[in-house]
Amino acid sequence: MIHCFSGDFIFKNSIGRYDFPYSDETQMRESLEKFLKIEKNWEIYPGHGHRQHLKVSRKIYPIGFVFYEKSLPLMLA
Repeated sequence: MIHCFSGDFIFKNSIGRYDFPYSDETQMRESLEKFLKIEKNWEIYPGHGHRQHLKVSRKIYPIGFVFYEKSLPLMLA
């Protein structure tokens, strides 16, 4: 099992915020698309919160999932 420390990029059932002035929604989307294409099942440890397996993240965030303009990303509980 590969362990990934994701910081504030991706969390359990959520992604990092992209509504800050220094954030970039396009860059976040491109990074998530690359990250979710990883075929191995990594265990993700975010900067805070609970860990999650990458295969679970792929089910929650299929490529092309919804981003809301100038708002927080979709939060799934």
